[in-house]
Amino acid sequence: MNRVLSAETETGRNGLIYRKIFHLIAAPIIPVAYYFEFLPRETVFGLAGMTLLVWLPIDLIRIYHKGSNSWVKRHFWRFFKDTESRSICGATFMLIGILFSLALFEPVLACAAILFNAIGDPLAAIVGTRFGKLKFSNGKSFEGFAAMLVVCFAISVQIIGFGAVAIVGAFSASTIEFFTGRVDDNLSIPVVSGTAMTIAEYVL
Repeated sequence: MNRVLSAETETGRNGLIYRKIFHLIAAPIIPVAYYFEFLPRETVFGLAGMTLLVWLPIDLIRIYHKGSNSWVKRHFWRFFKDTESRSICGATFMLIGILFSLALFEPVLACAAILFNAIGDPLAAIVGTRFGKLKFSNGKSFEGFAAMLVVCFAISVQIIGFGAVAIVGAFSASTIEFFTGRVDDNLSIPVVSGTAMTIAEYVL
């Protein structure tokens, strides 16, 4: 029994690593293109919107069509959480979070907020899974939280510059990732941290 549980735990761990590595590679594409203006920002926003319009129906079909769901689970299980067989997947929430951020926040803050999720979140999960010793009741670890805080602060300083806004952005992103429960953090991290930085810009 212990061997079975150990194997299941390792399988779950490997799935998490696969998901987060994919997240780390794919998620920064839109904010990087937007920030450096490889294409006009309106074009990047439009492409992100069209991607969501194409992807969302596919994801909904996957949820409600048993055959499609089974096929996806069989071939792409590494990239899906168990709970996502019955709900919208993280990639859909990520696209929604990106669009909200690009629409609501000024470019620099939007890119920082998206990169907090694109880079900080997967690194926090990988560090927490592999090296986390001090665990909390929600399954998160101090090591994962600290890793995200450091990474998000480095992103903030690089994009925004050192100051109160950078500190608020890094702390808000790390905190919401730590406490996120029902709401997917691919949506909550960029929206909450972008809002916090926008408020900080005016207040501090």
